[in-house]
Amino acid sequence: MRGTWRRVHETVPALELVGEHLAELSAAPCTWVLDRPVSNSARLGRMIAAVAQRRGWSWDVALVHDADPALIASCAAVASADRAVLDACPSWCNLAREVVETRIPGAWILDLSAAAE
Repeated sequence: MRGTWRRVHETVPALELVGEHLAELSAAPCTWVLDRPVSNSARLGRMIAAVAQRRGWSWDVALVHDADPALIASCAAVASADRAVLDACPSWCNLAREVVETRIPGAWILDLSAAAE
């Protein structure tokens, strides 16, 4: 994220979908790395922690000055939409795609992979 984050009514349901998917994969513990300089990132971190606590998920939230180097240095699989992070980190997964494909029946998905060829 760049700039600012604000809560929308989809925020908690989206966190719950991600959490349910990660729980099904037995992907725990999980650390959410957020950019401290992004406006409201601390509020998002508290929301993530509250959802995890309510659902019994082993999640931590790390507020760091610059998330990209922290993610790139991670030994764990990284889920990010940042191309620079994905190109540089040793292991990553397309968590957003997995969640949409497995948890949102009837989602309209536009395949742009052929456009890159």
